[in-house]
Parts: sequence; C-alpha cells; structure tokens
Amino acid sequence: MVFVPHGNYYEGVLQLRNASHKLTDFVLRTIKAADRAAITKVIQVPNGIDYYLTSQKYLQILGKKIRSNFRGEYNLSSTLHTQSRTGEELYP
Repeated sequence: MVFVPHGNYYEGVLQLRNASHKLTDFVLRTIKAADRAAITKVIQVPNGIDYYLTSQKYLQILGKKIRSNFRGEYNLSSTLHTQSRTGEELYP
C-alpha cells in the first residue's frame, strides 16, 4: 500500500521543490515497489509537494536514490523529538 488516507502517523517528510513530473512519478513508483513505507499525507505547497512517509529509514534510502538519479540538492535534518529527564535533547 502506498497511500494511507486517514493515517496521522509519519516519521519523515520528503519535500520536493520545483520537481518535474518525471521525478514525482519516480518517487511514487519507487515507494510502491519497495512496499517498506506508506504515504500518509500529501500537501501541495506553492513551489512543490510534501510527502509524509511512515518510515524515516526508508526516506533516507529514497533520498539517496533520488540524488543518484536526478540532479538537485539533498538535505537531511532532524527535529527535536523530546527531552530526557536530565534535560538531554533526544532526536528520532
């Protein structure tokens, strides 16, 4: 399954900006073929599209595949998940 329409769970966001149809088709075909992650939400933004995926690990793999097949910029960033009782910041 590629798209989970009512799921709110996601581990990462693939942000495609100024992407061609060829790139978006590649992304959707790759996710469907791998069957390791699902898209829970798709948001259109003025200059691109955001795909919310259920697997952060697969999102990193997908990013590397995109980088090797298409030109563009690949950035990986972390968001603060929580803090430990001692005040240490914990990232997913």
